[in-house]
Amino acid sequence: MTSLNYSRPQRFFIRVKNKLLRDLKIQTGEDQKLIAQKKFDIWMSRILESRRGDIAKNLVFIGRSVSSELSFQTIRKYGGRCVLHSQWMHPVTHSRIIEGAFSDLDSSYKPVPRERLATQLREIDLCDQVWCISRLVLDSYLKNGVSKEKLFLCPLGVDTNYFKPGELTFKEDMDKFIIVFVGNINIEKGIHILLEALVMGRMSNCQLILNGALADYFKPVLRSFFKDLKLLNIDLVIESGSPLANLQKADLFVLPSLHESFGLVVLEAMACGLPVIVTDQVGASDHVICDYNGFIVPANSVKELSEKTLYFYNNRDQKKIFGEKSYYLSQKLSWPLVTRRFISCIESAFNE
Repeated sequence: MTSLNYSRPQRFFIRVKNKLLRDLKIQTGEDQKLIAQKKFDIWMSRILESRRGDIAKNLVFIGRSVSSELSFQTIRKYGGRCVLHSQWMHPVTHSRIIEGAFSDLDSSYKPVPRERLATQLREIDLCDQVWCISRLVLDSYLKNGVSKEKLFLCPLGVDTNYFKPGELTFKEDMDKFIIVFVGNINIEKGIHILLEALVMGRMSNCQLILNGALADYFKPVLRSFFKDLKLLNIDLVIESGSPLANLQKADLFVLPSLHESFGLVVLEAMACGLPVIVTDQVGASDHVICDYNGFIVPANSVKELSEKTLYFYNNRDQKKIFGEKSYYLSQKLSWPLVTRRFISCIESAFNE
């Protein structure tokens, strides 16, 4: 393979083929992601090999987890430096959390292929530095024996020119309370916990917008809530695409993830002027101040998530108060500011 620039017919064929393989239980979605990541790594390593004359000690290559093993080997062969962008917690911690969540729901689905875990561990050994995007990620690497000298902390940023509060408009139903979630709709994101929390809180006349792709294996879990949601007049909306419009019309943003190394969508919601509720397993909780711009609740806690969601449901005026503080905090995390911080981290990490 020399290029990943697939034509439209090729992309369509790949989607159809992958769906067929999933339907026939030959491959899981996680297997297919791993295959795609491995293909990308092969493609990138070949490009790097062709540009080997440009690789020197002062070149720093940043590669994402699971997609960079061969690329790191090529960079190191010609004297360059490697930084691992770890979009998850340490792979051992991440696997334990996710596999535990699936086990709790008696799911036979295997969320973390063994080869993915092995690849991630090899990448950690190969890289010079690990870019930790949250304290959650940093702590997980330390707990798994990675030296603190090999780690640096720098958050992600938000496009504050794109994500911003919308113009004030009247809702079609002023009494309807709108909660928005953005991300893949699956067990890892804790969507079942959020649904249980809404049912427990008896939050009638509410709309829950799930802005993301619905995992095949999660569809039966979602269907199991339909009856209770209907009885409470909770309108469930599932759609994909840009979340901007949904963030701008919502009253509250919730990210109930069981594992989320960062959660850029939290910053996007804050930039749109929303109060936010996240779990203590969401890396972006670094930027949520309890009882100021939102709340941080324990992951897997239906009761606490229900209580905090009810707080905003019963006190609609708090959206503006908390939301203004969210907006203020988000402006300190604009991409230009975060980029300067990141460059400073790289310079410090490789300053000899």
